[in-house]
Amino acid sequence: MKIVSFLSATALAFLAVGCNNDEATSFPINENISFENKSIEPAFVKPMAGFENIGIRTIISSTDVLSQSPDFVYAGQPDGSGLFKDYDNDGYIMLTNHEITKSVSRVY
Repeated sequence: MKIVSFLSATALAFLAVGCNNDEATSFPINENISFENKSIEPAFVKPMAGFENIGIRTIISSTDVLSQSPDFVYAGQPDGSGLFKDYDNDGYIMLTNHEITKSVSRVY
């Protein structure tokens, strides 16, 4: 029981120290990047009542052609995606899981 208590206290101490300063890992925001409609397809969803201020954008669809990768097709059935900062440049990376085709795509 003493070991469990010690390990729990140690884990809580590490958690408290690790969350102490969120400013240390912040990165500048590139104001030149605009999250706007990029796809030729319209959004297939509409905000429900009470959420009218939410911005819905279409970033990419399977009919879009990327100028830097014209052979790339955003295909499959994506069921989850996220955007995160590309630390090698000023842009972002979109990572998508395609459940049915058991694949992952990265769009820079």
